[in-house]
Amino acid sequence: MVFHKFSKNTIAMLSKTIAGGGPHVLPQAQYNNMKKLKFVIISLFSILLVVPTTSFAIGQITSPIIISDALRGRSYDEELTIINTEKATTTINLSAEGAIKDWTTFFEPNNLDIATSSIFVPAAKTIKMIARFNIPESASLGEHIGMVSVGQSAASKPDATESSASLTQKIDRQVLIKINTQEKISYNVSIIPENYDIALNQNLKIRIIYDNLGNSDIKPDIHLQIKNGDNIKYNILLPYPDNELAVKPNSQHEIRFLEIPLTGFDKGKYEASFDFYDNDKLTQQKDFYFNIREEAEIKTLMGSLIDTAKKQGPLLLVGVGIVILGVFMSRLMIIRRKKYQRILKFHDIISK
Repeated sequence: MVFHKFSKNTIAMLSKTIAGGGPHVLPQAQYNNMKKLKFVIISLFSILLVVPTTSFAIGQITSPIIISDALRGRSYDEELTIINTEKATTTINLSAEGAIKDWTTFFEPNNLDIATSSIFVPAAKTIKMIARFNIPESASLGEHIGMVSVGQSAASKPDATESSASLTQKIDRQVLIKINTQEKISYNVSIIPENYDIALNQNLKIRIIYDNLGNSDIKPDIHLQIKNGDNIKYNILLPYPDNELAVKPNSQHEIRFLEIPLTGFDKGKYEASFDFYDNDKLTQQKDFYFNIREEAEIKTLMGSLIDTAKKQGPLLLVGVGIVILGVFMSRLMIIRRKKYQRILKFHDIISK
């Protein structure tokens, strides 16, 4: 498309004519330019009338999915984030392509028993889905590349017309699965007590969060000891709960709350130590300290903390705000760095 530039004299004469200064006769060259401009405008308007104006407004987080050291006969779950910015509920289709096409099924996070190939996404909402990659026993060793996609056909849009019904928007997310034969057990665990000061004869309540970094499901057993100095007050083996799902590779799972009865424990300072075993092999060790106090003593302690907070409220709020901001920025930098590293790793692999 060519746009023509008009001289200042032409613009001045046009302005004068529009302002009521009377008609003016344009030179032949300028008259030809006006005809060309008129033709361009009419052509553009005609195109807008003919071409369908269907627009799409779906998306998904597209950082590459990389599963290293995958094992044959195992399944691996990855989270998908799907976005609908439409003003109405829309149907999103889920699909997979490439080497991982026949390995992939999709689930809603709260229903991991029934696979689906589509999902209704409410207007202006973001939802989560699970892509499960089932590695067959016959899969060859090495790298397998494909993609998972979210799509929306124009026919599913409320304002779709016959001229736009065949159009489809599809957004892909690259997938790389590397298969080997060696099992890798690696995970982090966080122990979070509900309180570090516990009233006499009350239970110790603990949250346990597993972060599976390996390539195999884990169901760790726990050997727990509670000691007062050198005196062992509690000693028990806690098998992984039967009603809890195994922790899948590249995922987190929380057990809440594990309750330990402290009936008969005297006041004092105690150490809780946790040994984690996978298939009878010690894999993690954690510990923390807590205090058993009279209930009135705990109330007095809490009152003292509240009084301190009231006296130093503004300063405390500023300090807490700085800590929260620092944690947030640190977490954001870690997420961005991991995403960048995943993208670089994927590009390095496919460019070989």
